[in-house]
This record gives sequence, C-alpha cells and structure tokens, in this order.
Amino acid sequence: MSDPVPMTLFDLDAAGLDPTQPAPPEFIQFLYDNSRSSYLTLWSARLGEPDMPSKIQSWISDALAVYHARALQTQMAPVGDKPAGSNVTEVTYSGPTAAPAPVNVDVPQVSGTAAVGSTLTCTMGNWDGVPTSYEYAWASDGAANSATGSTYNVLEDDAGKSITCVVTATNAGGSTAAPPSNAVLIPGGAAHASAARTSSTHGTSSSTHGTSRSADERSGDDTKVSGAASTQRTTSRNT
Repeated sequence: MSDPVPMTLFDLDAAGLDPTQPAPPEFIQFLYDNSRSSYLTLWSARLGEPDMPSKIQSWISDALAVYHARALQTQMAPVGDKPAGSNVTEVTYSGPTAAPAPVNVDVPQVSGTAAVGSTLTCTMGNWDGVPTSYEYAWASDGAANSATGSTYNVLEDDAGKSITCVVTATNAGGSTAAPPSNAVLIPGGAAHASAARTSSTHGTSSSTHGTSRSADERSGDDTKVSGAASTQRTTSRNT
C-alpha cells in the first residue's frame, strides 16, 4: 500500500475569510507563496453548498485580476470533514481578511457651462481598491448644499460663487473621500454687480465731462458772435 500523496492544506474558515467579500492583496500573496511548488488545497465547511467550489475559484480569480498577480495552483478539498493525517501540512494566514478601503488616484473633475440654469457634471475620478459605490456631495463657496448626484443644476443663489464636488468611494474595506474637485466660478452675484456699478460710474463721469466741454464750446461761440456784432457796429459808425 502506497503512502498518501502529500497535501498542503489551507482552511478558509479558520482564516476568517469570506468568499463573498473582496480578497485583500496580502491574502493573494499568501496563496502565491504557498502554491509555487505544488497545489495548495483549499477547504471550507461550506464546500457542500451549491456551486461553492466554483464561487471560491471565481473569488480568487477576480482578486488575481485586480492585483495583477500570477496564476496559482489551487484545488478544492473533497466535500466533508477537513482532511487530516501525517501527509497533510496545514498552512495558516494571519493577515487582513478584507480588501483595504479605496485609495484615490486621480481627483474627480467638474465640467459644464459656468452659468445660472446650466448643468455641471462631476466624474468619479480614478481609484485603487475596486470601489463598489460612489457618493457625490456638492458645495457652493465651500458650503455644502443638498445636491448628491453626479450632476448639479446651477441655481440663481450660486451666482458669483465657486462650485465644487467631493466624491466618496466605498468598498468592503471602508470609505474614502477624494480631495475636492476643481472649482467652477459662476458669473453674476455681488462681484458682477460691483463691476457693473464701477463701469456705470466711469460712464457717467465721461458723460459729465462731455457735457462740460459742450458748455465751454457754446460759451466760446457766444463770445465770437458778440465780438463780431461789436465790430459791425463800429464799422457802421465810422461810415
């Protein structure tokens, strides 16, 4: 009778890993380190559930794709009790059991027409950590407003203010808020009115100067007419 084939066994349940949650990169590295020379046999009390072996394989394959890891040599243990015996070498994992919270790579950007009544759009940005959801929060001059979608309708109250957006990404490991987006200044408001008043004041000053010049010119014309009349009277008396 031949000796049993040596087996390197890993207990998913003892490690606290859940195949329904994203796998952390440390776990993928662990699998790779323990499957380079032979198959690493995976075991869980849930292997008897429908399609659970294929779900676990998909879970690992998805994690490999996310972290760009190399192919692993893994297999599922037989359904039932955990294999034991002198031929079984069990390895343990003590690292994180969930993927880390998302990490922002590129800050979200706001685009659109900067005008009251227009619609602005905020991108989600680029992230590491495979976010499963995103939340949007808009602000006017840094003060949060009630808008929460990826688009924002510019209101009359936004005139003269800068509009920004903050995106928060979430996965099984937690949530992370990206830095505020670029600011879009909406024309109008107090600043616009001040500029208009300044322009109007300059125009009035120019008009006043024009009126003064016109009065001076009329005064000169009257002087010329009076002089001409005096000359005519003098000539008449001499005659």
